[in-house]
Order: sequence, then C-alpha cells, then structure tokens
Amino acid sequence: VGVGFQDRSLPADLPCSDRFDRWCSLTNVRRLVGRAQFELEQADTVAEFENVVYRMSYEENQYKVPDGFYLLMYSFDGVLKAHGVLRDDSFGKTLWDIAVEKDILPMEEGLALHETFRDAVSYSDSDEAWVQYPWRNSLEEDTYMKVALLVEVEFNNELYYVGAGFRLSGMADSMESDVRKESENLLVGEVCSDKYNLPCSFTTAHQLSSHAVAYAISSPDPRYEIFQTISRSPAFKHGNFYLFIYSVDSE
Repeated sequence: VGVGFQDRSLPADLPCSDRFDRWCSLTNVRRLVGRAQFELEQADTVAEFENVVYRMSYEENQYKVPDGFYLLMYSFDGVLKAHGVLRDDSFGKTLWDIAVEKDILPMEEGLALHETFRDAVSYSDSDEAWVQYPWRNSLEEDTYMKVALLVEVEFNNELYYVGAGFRLSGMADSMESDVRKESENLLVGEVCSDKYNLPCSFTTAHQLSSHAVAYAISSPDPRYEIFQTISRSPAFKHGNFYLFIYSVDSE
C-alpha cells in the first residue's frame, strides 16, 4: 500500500517580510519547514543527514526566503544543529547558552523557550505545532511576540525540532506607510473605510484575517478564549473593519 506526492517545494509568496503576520508569512514558513522535514526524513545515512543539516544553514535557494525567513534546528537536548542566521561559533551550544551569549534572553527564559518548542512538538496530535512565544533581539529591546511552525524529526534514535517563524504583528505594525498614504489620499485624511472597495480595503481585510489566523493557530489558550479575544480585542479591529468566525456547520 502506498501513496505519493510531487517532490517540489511550495512556491514562496513574495514580496513578504517576517516582520508581519500576513498570509504570505504563513506560506513561506510552511514552505521552509516542509522542505526541511522532507529532506531530513529521506536521509538514509549519517552523511546524507548531516548534508541536509548543513544546507539548512547555508543554502539560500531552498532553505531561505528573502526578507527574514529561515530555518532553525535544535536537538531535544537544546543543542543547535542548524540556523539560517547564526554562524559556526554557535553550533553545538544550547539555545539558552546562545541567548545569554548574544544578550538576547536571560538563561531561564532561553531554557523556558527551548522547553516550549520541545514540548509543543512532543505533545502535538499532528506532525506539526504552531507556537507563540515572546522574543527580543537584545536585552535593551522591548519584548514582542513571534509565531513559529515546528516539526519533530527523528534520526538514529535522536529527536530534533525544526522550525521557522515570523512576528505576530497585528494591524498597528503592518499598516505600512504606502497603505497609510493611500488611505489619506483617497479618503481625504480618513482611516481606510469599509464603505469602499479601495485597494486599502483589500489590504486591511487581508491583514486582519491573517493576523487572526496566526494568533489562533499559535495561542496556547482554550479555543473559547481565543475566539473571545478575536471578537473583543481592539487588536483585531481597524476602523470599521472587524472579523467574524463561523464553524463549517454555521454555528
């Protein structure tokens, strides 16, 4: 008994940036993680496996997407195996040691982040897990939320997690200057209105829906609380634009 599929990566969705939680960010993360998981699980020998791990860090075409999308891979012990940004002096170190060394997170937060990633894939009911987590690039920077797609990979009886992510941005961050400028020019200084089918209306609806999906699939909260947050929080509204969610049986 068998089933097959085409050995071709999901096309990248461009232009896009990991600074925003748009639909293209979801597509690009799925593309990278899916490709890495497929290649790693096809490896039959240690040499083949290590070749894929190396390429995940250094190969631009298959394992990176322009403007911030890259892969990371850690063992279940927390040791870095592959990373699209970190270089050789970080490989072989734990996530929490790297976080301290790079002045990104205190050790306890770095250890907690590793445990969050490891446990997410360990206890997932499927082959993947979406995780929401706090991040900053230095101890002086304000913390913000990111979303990562993670999968579990096993080779020679050792477990790893592989992932890629983007910023959980919301409307305030993702309304870029060109959209604001367009809104001001076409609506005489008003915020983009749901009364017109302007390009900014499409952009706003697109960004609200992708923000809601990124939040919902990665939040650890119970489903009811997630839906309540999306319904009531100002983060999921913009002017007169708002979200609605129905189940497939219209409830």
